[in-house]
Amino acid sequence: MTNRRIALSTPSAIYPAYWMTERVCIRPAAGKAVLLSLLLWTAYPASASAQQPPRPADVLGFDPVAETRLVGWTDVLTYFEALAAATPTVRLDTIGRSTLDRAMIVATITSEENMGRLNELRRIQANLADPRLIRSAEEREELIHRGRLVALITTGIHPTEVGGPLAAMRLAYRLAVSPAPAESLIRDQAVVLLVPSLNPDGIDPVKAWYEETLSTPWEGSDPPFLYHHYAGHDINRDWYAFTQKETRAVVERVHQVWHPQLDHDIHQQEATGARFFVPPWRDPVEPNVDPLLTAAATSLGTRVQWSMLDEGRTGVSVAARYDAWSPSRAYAHYHAGVRILSETASARLASPIELNAHDLTPTPGLDPQVASWNHPIPWPGGRWTLEDIVSYMESGAIATLGIAASERETWLRNFEQVGSRAVAGWPSWPEAWAIPVMSDNLHGENVSSGIAELVRILRIAGVEVRRTLEAFRSEDVTYPTGTYLVDMHQPYAAFAQAVLAPQEYPARLEFPGGPPEVPYDVTAHNLPLLLGVDAVPLFFEQMPAAAPVTQNPTGPPRVIEGLSNEPAVMVGLYRPWTSSVDEGWTRWLFDNYSVAYGSLSNADIGRGDLARDFTTIVIPSIAEADLRDGRSEASVPPEYAGGLGESHLEHLQQFVDSGGTLVAFGESVGFVIEALELPVEDVLVGLTRSQFFAPGALVGLRVDTAASLAAGMPFDATAWLEGGSAFRVPAGTPMKVIARYGSRPVTRSGWIVGESWIAGRPAMVELSRGRGRVILFGFRPQYRGQSMATYPLLFNALKRSP
Repeated sequence: MTNRRIALSTPSAIYPAYWMTERVCIRPAAGKAVLLSLLLWTAYPASASAQQPPRPADVLGFDPVAETRLVGWTDVLTYFEALAAATPTVRLDTIGRSTLDRAMIVATITSEENMGRLNELRRIQANLADPRLIRSAEEREELIHRGRLVALITTGIHPTEVGGPLAAMRLAYRLAVSPAPAESLIRDQAVVLLVPSLNPDGIDPVKAWYEETLSTPWEGSDPPFLYHHYAGHDINRDWYAFTQKETRAVVERVHQVWHPQLDHDIHQQEATGARFFVPPWRDPVEPNVDPLLTAAATSLGTRVQWSMLDEGRTGVSVAARYDAWSPSRAYAHYHAGVRILSETASARLASPIELNAHDLTPTPGLDPQVASWNHPIPWPGGRWTLEDIVSYMESGAIATLGIAASERETWLRNFEQVGSRAVAGWPSWPEAWAIPVMSDNLHGENVSSGIAELVRILRIAGVEVRRTLEAFRSEDVTYPTGTYLVDMHQPYAAFAQAVLAPQEYPARLEFPGGPPEVPYDVTAHNLPLLLGVDAVPLFFEQMPAAAPVTQNPTGPPRVIEGLSNEPAVMVGLYRPWTSSVDEGWTRWLFDNYSVAYGSLSNADIGRGDLARDFTTIVIPSIAEADLRDGRSEASVPPEYAGGLGESHLEHLQQFVDSGGTLVAFGESVGFVIEALELPVEDVLVGLTRSQFFAPGALVGLRVDTAASLAAGMPFDATAWLEGGSAFRVPAGTPMKVIARYGSRPVTRSGWIVGESWIAGRPAMVELSRGRGRVILFGFRPQYRGQSMATYPLLFNALKRSP
């Protein structure tokens, strides 16, 4: 393994050079200190500057919503610095650093009077967020009277949704200086926390891609790389696992500091749908979301729709496509906040498009060509521009803030009431959850990786966790000293219940007797099953003696024997030009466990001689069409087009035949079976959605613990199944079954149609070919950086064959 042609992967090796271009820090605004931490927010004197607050174009030197032009992250930072320096109604703070070490910022916008009261207002918010701190009804009413609506506005988590940061700049200017009644009311009655980008690392690469493709056939196409270094689009699925720096920064430095009553998250959707979406949410709503929050979102969203229609905007929809099932994209739902998602129709990045009304296509719950109760005035078609996108976003945000600010006391009272209901406990909740440890262990050393991760997640989310000071019994089970307890009478008990209890997703059909309806996202989010730990609901009346957990427990070091920092092992990770999020999550896992790897492009595989550089090649879960065909030459330049053709497959065959290990997950399995002519069949191929459908659920596994590939695994395990494969192997085939799907019921959390097709069938197999081997995972062993329960199976597969 010397003289490698493909270097160990680093950010600069994975992405073009412009990905790494960054501005190291933001400059302090004149007359103000830019804080490096929001652990303690402090008020400071208003700016004495007499300069006129600038509009975005005044600072940037161009209209930021001009067609065929995009801003970079430095442009956004520069504008917010200038605005904060010029007006006492704006302050700027750094809330953390992104994955690639860019500054993440929040702008606080409110009246001068409120700006001088920030410490007091933050204390009021903390008391309303935890009703246990309020001593009387009179004190509660006084807090509500003196408090202000706290509204968080976030944009830019998906950088190809280019309008968000532009809307943030225009919105900041209006909220800071406009004398109009709506903006004045918002300043007086609200504290607005504006995060102009939740993912600053992706803004410059998308801008560079767009500029490189201008005036070419590929103008406005999606870039051929992930726009978050690891998670891509899935960065907005990390709001309950907190694996990424960006989500942790916003939760720890904004949500847990200010406890906003309102969370308005600005997005874009496909170009051919409605022009704008805002709640009410479509069913299903996750059962631990307080009904008061659902009702508030419904009331506010329909009034926002009414306001926008009254302005003459068309194509504004509610109650279509987007549900409220998962905490993975809705932190506020479990922290007494109302989440208002908005989705505005896209163009081609910054390039305009022309659409006729008949070009618009239906989405679940909505036909954008047809007037309906949730879409009263369809868009007639025509030219759709970046200016249209930003103006719709602006209009929706001003309406959202203005309506809520006009009812400030109602919103604060609702916020406190949701917390009070949680502290009282819900009839559907247990008294507590126990997270057992293996033996008496009060001080936190040597707990399992899964327990350490679960406690970390709960504490980041503001859930109070305690450890028992002595052994106790409940329902004839003895729990040792040091067992973790979550008392379900606390403000954020809804979050704990949502992630600790298994999910029962309601079976939904497209129409009576029809195929299953495709959920908006996955159907399970049970952390104990994902992490491979036990969580037990308790129903006792007397809570055992326990002490608060004030720091995260220490799990085993993230070092895998025979793999981490092992010079004899080099993994090649296939990276398609279709920007695979599963590839990104696999990279995240490798980086976190010090697995040596190099990224393999189509061109790298096409050069052959793969055994010279790699001991193992991994093909993550990628759709078969993307593997075979890749991107078309109509959508990207030739160097990014195409998939794995015959010559690529020959080189992969040669790699295995010469002694290499090829590993495939999930959706890629069928392609690998065909490409390498493996003597194994996926029994799920060809089934209709009505016969078998696994949109993302947790299933039981029975593991052959005697197999070397199963080292460190229990016999009974849980795996993540999304699509997936189940195998049938002809008699006499040289194959080892490492794990089988469990017997019925196979599904442990979430929804699967037709689970009898997989019950008891092989789920992970090892096949010999030539001097090498192929390892097929019918499931995804590293799902979104969360499925720690099946990490050992993947890590064992990466090691050299014994």
